[in-house]
Amino acid sequence: PENKWNLIPFPSSKGVVFNSDNLATVNRHSFIVETRFAKALYMAESRWLKSSDEVRDISWRLHTFIWAVGVALRSHGTDAIFVECGTGKGYMAAGAASYYNFEDSGPDFYLVDVFQNSLVSKDGIESISPAEFAYTDNVDEVKKYFDRFPSIKVIKGLIPPVLSNIPNKPISFLHIDLNNSDAEEGALRA
Repeated sequence: PENKWNLIPFPSSKGVVFNSDNLATVNRHSFIVETRFAKALYMAESRWLKSSDEVRDISWRLHTFIWAVGVALRSHGTDAIFVECGTGKGYMAAGAASYYNFEDSGPDFYLVDVFQNSLVSKDGIESISPAEFAYTDNVDEVKKYFDRFPSIKVIKGLIPPVLSNIPNKPISFLHIDLNNSDAEEGALRA
């Protein structure tokens, strides 16, 4: 997000440069101008926005997330579920739900998080997240936002123990982004 970093210039004949979210390319970034993706990006960013100063462009990650959800949608069985461990305010899930129109139908999609602004290390030390705009203590607001998507369920709790509240079904899509290696390993083991 810093403007002080510059890359070797791309030849202008190659096209417009996409330089964001730790990626610089002139290839394969037409997703950024697709209407359906633009709407999904808007929905995702609406989960974070309070002011223009708080915008963080992670559109490449959202595009990758949406692509992975699409692969899972095409291949998942009728009993299979989707799980996101580390939902925060729901940026990624909001983007995918918009892109794939989960208001009408979708797989059972479990959004799991501890839903708190502070981070706790395995030593029990609490600190404020550097990306505070992405997290919330208000699980009820997250539930209210996702109420319009009947297949999405929000679960509050510490990962991995809270994962026992998810039905024991095949998982077609699993997204783990906990910013805590012990919790991430525990989620994978569970």
